[in-house]
This record gives sequence, C-alpha cells and structure tokens, in this order.
Amino acid sequence: MFIRVNKRRLQIRPSSSEHEIYQRVKARSLWPRHHVYFEWGHEGKQVEILNDEELRLACRILSEHLFDDECAVDFRKREAKAEAHMLAADSEDERVTSDEDMTMEDLYTVGFRHEFY
Repeated sequence: MFIRVNKRRLQIRPSSSEHEIYQRVKARSLWPRHHVYFEWGHEGKQVEILNDEELRLACRILSEHLFDDECAVDFRKREAKAEAHMLAADSEDERVTSDEDMTMEDLYTVGFRHEFY
C-alpha cells in the first residue's frame, strides 16, 4: 500500500501517524494541484483521491497497515529474544545452593558483616 502524488510514490516512515501522512500528502498536492492516488495489491490496483475526506480515509488505512506490520516485526524480535534468554544456560553466580557454598565475597555482597570484638 502506498500513496502516489504526481506519479511519484510518497516515502513514509513506518511509524508515521495518520496526521503526519495527511500533512505530507496535502503539502505535496496543493500547489500546483497534482493528482493523488491510493494504490494497493500486487496488481497495482488504484483509486484517485478527489477530496479531503477520501484523503483522510486513505491515510488512516495506510497508517494502520504500516503500524500493524511494524508491530508484528517488533513482536517477533522480542519473542525471539525472550525465548533465547529462557533457553540460555544459567550463569555461574546462580550455582550457590546453600550458605555453606558461599564465599566471603558472596556473604559481603548480601550484607554479612564480620565484626571484630
């Protein structure tokens, strides 16, 4: 999905909001007056945008499509990172099972104070 102004595709950041897209298209299409098209699909289906209401609808559709794609990719990255963390072996520090296994440094770390009388 994309918007074309004067036979050129509008470059849009994936995190653009509906309002940002609308402002960019409006600024490019006003002076001199250019035709604006909303295109989708692999076959290049298109519709000409004739007024502000149609432009706002096209911007809303485009922003939701971009947002959904970005969220899906971000979710997959986070999910892979969490899964890798869960499958990773425990670190060396977590091998302490009782107080007798702790070194003096471990005892000082948890708040033990050796006081001399």
